[in-house]
Amino acid sequence: MTQPLPEVLRLATSLAELPQALRQAVALPMPILQDLSLGSRRILCCGLGSSSAHARLLAAQLVSGGVAAHACPLSAEGIGRGDALVVFSQGLSAPVRRVISRLAPEVAIVLVTSVDPAVTASGSRERRDWLAAAEAHGVRRVPMMGAMEYGSLLRITGPITGYLTAFRLANALGVARTIPIDEILAEVASCLGPERPVPGAEVFDQELSLLGSGVYRDCLENLALKVQEGLLEPAPPILTVDEVAHGPFQEAYPRPRHWVVFTRPGSEEEPEAVQRLREMIPTYQSVCEVGAGLEFPWSIFSHEVLWTRAVLARRESTGLTTDIWPGQGADGPLYDWGDVAPPPALREPTVPVLDRWTSPELAASLASHPTTIVVPLGSTEQHGAHLPLGTDTRIAEALGERLCRRLPSALCLPVVPFGIAGEHLSFAGTISIAEETFVQFLGDLLRSLALHGPAEIMVFSAHGGNEAFLVKNRKLLEAAAAPAQLLLASIPDQVSERLCLLADQAGVSESEAGWHAGELETSMMLDLDSASVRTDQLAAGHLELDLPAEKLFYPDLADRVPSGVVGDPRKASARRAESYLSGWVEELLLFYRSRARVHQTNGTKKA
Repeated sequence: MTQPLPEVLRLATSLAELPQALRQAVALPMPILQDLSLGSRRILCCGLGSSSAHARLLAAQLVSGGVAAHACPLSAEGIGRGDALVVFSQGLSAPVRRVISRLAPEVAIVLVTSVDPAVTASGSRERRDWLAAAEAHGVRRVPMMGAMEYGSLLRITGPITGYLTAFRLANALGVARTIPIDEILAEVASCLGPERPVPGAEVFDQELSLLGSGVYRDCLENLALKVQEGLLEPAPPILTVDEVAHGPFQEAYPRPRHWVVFTRPGSEEEPEAVQRLREMIPTYQSVCEVGAGLEFPWSIFSHEVLWTRAVLARRESTGLTTDIWPGQGADGPLYDWGDVAPPPALREPTVPVLDRWTSPELAASLASHPTTIVVPLGSTEQHGAHLPLGTDTRIAEALGERLCRRLPSALCLPVVPFGIAGEHLSFAGTISIAEETFVQFLGDLLRSLALHGPAEIMVFSAHGGNEAFLVKNRKLLEAAAAPAQLLLASIPDQVSERLCLLADQAGVSESEAGWHAGELETSMMLDLDSASVRTDQLAAGHLELDLPAEKLFYPDLADRVPSGVVGDPRKASARRAESYLSGWVEELLLFYRSRARVHQTNGTKKA
């Protein structure tokens, strides 16, 4: 068995590999989360330890982009329906799990963590199982680096890559800002080189105060924690330069002190502020200026590396290690205070389905705020010898529930289980509704919903045979839904492209993923209703996709594909289901965001 490297070598290696870690971090998948910044929804950002600095940075970036957001302590208090909570937790600590478990199911939760349910080395079985259950019930995971960074109080990879994740997350939430990744990588490499000046180890011989200008002060929290966790010294106060003269200077005046100022190029007032600070301090105090090579907000990458080097130099000069630290294990009553398994709120979340509400509850909800009603369309039709006739209906139900959890003030109608499926009528059990009957039925349904005042009605189909019908009858259906805005999410090409890309990333070809009852639908059904999948009947179907779907399926799929299967379900896996369902929902959310009138403004900012 390979022995772990001594702590000093582990930390030095992590520091040297930061450019590589940042390259990997920028390539991690990032879900589309712009739905969370729609309407009046608050975005609350929190974390513990170094993760709280990432939360503060994210909140600041969102506010600068016009999104209603703020940083808050990690707590379930005061957070309720309509709110969105972004939680940073590199190792998915027990307190984080406890707080998330106690939130109302209506709260939209984004969890930024290095734990991955599918990667054994990313965390304990308990944490991975908890996260898998949470994801299955609406918690959205954003991956970050640092999965193996344990065994020391001082962490190197997680803090700096967490900044990059925060910037990327701000973009995913609707703040359009180009991240200069090439410049960041070049600056980090420069900060690691011998030519860049680094505060000497002697800077820690005296009391410290860390200073930044203006809003940059809120970006320096991690640097103070490096002193606390890396050197086991009290975390130094973090101030703006202006704040020094209002109390801190008087308190520190009798004693030696290092005022460490983190400066950035492009700041007009910083040079004069630093000069005035030098003029006012007594001779037994000093000012240490740590200069970044990048402008705000990217300057945090420079300062993170330079200050980490200073802390490591101090550790080396004193022989300090923190692989074993004072009080190790004694913090269990608080550090391990969490729920072992997801509570009922996560295992059995409240599902926003209309028929589970009472009439007075629905009337009150419609009257109190703009509401979107989602109408999922399924089908009852053959899906080969291995999938049940209700496959499209079951998938539509799962999509509708997931979509409504991610839209503010949304309710889902029970799935319509029948559709236009004439291309499958040669197979027993298929039910197909005539177009004129279906348009009358949907018209009556929309008119009934519109009577009670929803702002929007969104219709989507999990059965491809309904798509042409929706496009053809758009104007009739829009008239039936008036005065509500009708959103007909007929986006089969976008959904197909997204799902095929996800399948390809998992090593499944487009022909195997299939257009009907292939790996895609089978994987989803293995997760949604595994007992209904006849795994002993899995067999390759039609794999040549050279014909357009219209010519392959119509007028009768049985003429060209006697098995009824277009694709190969043999590679199907329930572990890919959530990826496929989430990808499908992301496309529906993109459509909603581009078309909905209500919820398209957030203060004065256009979504």
